[in-house]
Amino acid sequence: MEKEKIKNILIVKFCCFGDAVFLTPVIDSLKNNFSEAKLSFLHGQWIRPLIKYIDGIEGNIEFDLMQDRNIFVKSIRAIKLILLLRKKKYDLVFLGHRNNVFGIILYLSGIKYRFGFKNTKFINYSSSF
Repeated sequence: MEKEKIKNILIVKFCCFGDAVFLTPVIDSLKNNFSEAKLSFLHGQWIRPLIKYIDGIEGNIEFDLMQDRNIFVKSIRAIKLILLLRKKKYDLVFLGHRNNVFGIILYLSGIKYRFGFKNTKFINYSSSF
């Protein structure tokens, strides 16, 4: 990975306020290692009140992907999210979920470096747990 080419980073955590708080060391590490990059946070409405308090976040996308039970509606929303992420041209993403659906969405979004949990499909850099 050529660190100097990483200019646009996305952190993904759709829910759970406490889980998002636990991501702050990851955000700090990303900011320290990629000081020239812009960090954005993709989150659901649960996380909205927290975003303004996280240092280093320069942009955010609120997107409630799983709010509907209808598989057709979920699929359309996933496609809209993929198109939005492709348009924003992220170089690197950190996925804070152990979810293969989110892994494939990020893969289809064209993000080259996808970090996340081991055994999450379509993540190409993972933790050891």
